Amino acid sequence: MANPLPKIYVQILNYQGWKDTIQCVRHFLAQRQVDMQILVIDNASPDGSFEKLAAEFKVHPQIEVLQSGENGGYAKGNNVGLAFLQDKIFDYLLISNNDVRIDDPDLLSTLINQYKQLPHVAFIAPAMFVNGQEDQKHQAWRLPRFRDEVMASLRILYFIGKHTIQTSRYHFSANALTPQKVDCLSGSFFLGSKAVFDEIGGFDEQTFLYGEETILGHKVNALGLQNYLWRAKHYHHDQGSTTTRLHSLLQLQQYWLNSTLYYQAHYRKLAGWKLLILKILYFCWVLETLLIQIFPKRTIRND
Repeated sequence: MANPLPKIYVQILNYQGWKDTIQCVRHFLAQRQVDMQILVIDNASPDGSFEKLAAEFKVHPQIEVLQSGENGGYAKGNNVGLAFLQDKIFDYLLISNNDVRIDDPDLLSTLINQYKQLPHVAFIAPAMFVNGQEDQKHQAWRLPRFRDEVMASLRILYFIGKHTIQTSRYHFSANALTPQKVDCLSGSFFLGSKAVFDEIGGFDEQTFLYGEETILGHKVNALGLQNYLWRAKHYHHDQGSTTTRLHSLLQLQQYWLNSTLYYQAHYRKLAGWKLLILKILYFCWVLETLLIQIFPKRTIRND
């Protein structure tokens, strides 16, 4: 008798990106050798996304569409889905951004097979490709210490840290294709068993944007479990629609600061004077950003 296909839920969070979400869902529907359901959560988009997605998928038995009561950010939006799935029966859960593209129809089945073989595994993710190249900077990182946050705060400090290997980022060789142990994985695409998600208890809703994956990595470490990055497989993450307007950059950096201070204070118990330094560095970043807008060709950029 053939083994039953693994039961997996794919959870996709949407915010004002219904066209991307529809395309993303179609990529997942092309996956083979899995018994798959897809849950789409619209994070209270003001552009009619929920109505468009509900209409698009209303007759599709594999797809469910929910709407959160408010846009509380990445963590809170995904927790809406986790609460909905609490009493569902399935084996694995994949958290995905809505701007993800997959060109391997067997990616999920091979990812699950690899997951089963790993010791003390919490979550696994394939390599993240952006614009056709592996994004080693954003796909995985170590749990950040105070020094790491300082070196990541300003472009000039990151430039120095990158060239002296003083950052929280991993640097994998081209032939490191077996699953690599990592502390934190990007929240754009990762898979774990339902049992692990239940044990960890969801995302910390005190973060709106940024820091959620770091806190998740901290929880994984505290439980004695391990995250893995499997670079033999990959997915595509389309970040081209991200705004780079100045006021948006300032808002994004404010989110970074808030999440960083929260993580360092509540999870790492960082001293108050060190938190103050991080706040000061944020204002230095604002000045640095203004200078880049005035003298873009003469200023070191954070690549």
